[in-house]
Amino acid sequence: MRAVISAIISALKSAFSAGLAVLSAPFRIFGGGASGMPRAIPMPEPYVDEPPKKDMTAVYDEIARAIMNWAADSLIADEPVPPPPKLPREFREWLPGLSRQECCEIMEADKMAVSSHVMGLFAIPGVRKVMPLRAVVWPPETQQAESPGFAAIALLERDGLPAS
Repeated sequence: MRAVISAIISALKSAFSAGLAVLSAPFRIFGGGASGMPRAIPMPEPYVDEPPKKDMTAVYDEIARAIMNWAADSLIADEPVPPPPKLPREFREWLPGLSRQECCEIMEADKMAVSSHVMGLFAIPGVRKVMPLRAVVWPPETQQAESPGFAAIALLERDGLPAS
């Protein structure tokens, strides 16, 4: 008799638990459970791949200014002068290998173009990209460069003519 009563109680428990599961299904789907407490929604974690890059525009503008000054000094001296020691090594290895014409092209370009050239974004026509170059000796100039820009003024100052 005990076994029969135990079987009846077990059957009622499973029937009530099945009914409770059916009745609480909408709450579990939309609300998080029949207990009335909604489940905690997991918040997405921010994706951090690497720290943001620094804005190096001011640094490259300063490098461009130093390169343009070097080009003007080299045109005035009529030979490549020693590069400024404050420049990074890649530029100190590149500058002595530039030709007179490349210095003229650098002088005629504006600071933004020179900055873009040294960053490797846009090339100045007639100027090789930044890479280690062998130092060159400029041959004597046979003709005056006809340039309306700063390169012409530097050449006039070198020759001792007044720049009007």
